[in-house]
Amino acid sequence: MIPSFLPMATCAAALATLATFTTTEAQAATRYGVTCIHNRTQHAINFDVKVGKDGNWSSYRLQPGWNRSFSHKYDKQNENHSPPIYIRFDSDLRGKTFWTEYKLERRAATGETCAEGKPYNFRYEQNNRDFIDLKASS
Repeated sequence: MIPSFLPMATCAAALATLATFTTTEAQAATRYGVTCIHNRTQHAINFDVKVGKDGNWSSYRLQPGWNRSFSHKYDKQNENHSPPIYIRFDSDLRGKTFWTEYKLERRAATGETCAEGKPYNFRYEQNNRDFIDLKASS
């Protein structure tokens, strides 16, 4: 009696599907929503951050060339939903005050580092280094 086997192509397809499913599941294990702020200027920048529309503002100072991450730990794996994060800063470097405020996005990530977060950069205005702005980068 000759044993019955599945055709080789069927086995290969089944293994490829299983491997893809397993890899996708491992890669999709997001646990945090992360935003990262980079200071690409030559000035230390003071700014405030709050989480949620009714949250309290907290103050931060970012030295030139430094970065700072802000993360939200999900209640469950792959939740991929975080409360909004808001930032405000004085965009006038001349000693006058011009408050600028933005609502920032987060990126779903497996960890809490800047390398995994949605990046934003403090930069000088293109035609006037007396002013700064915060721009998203990819």
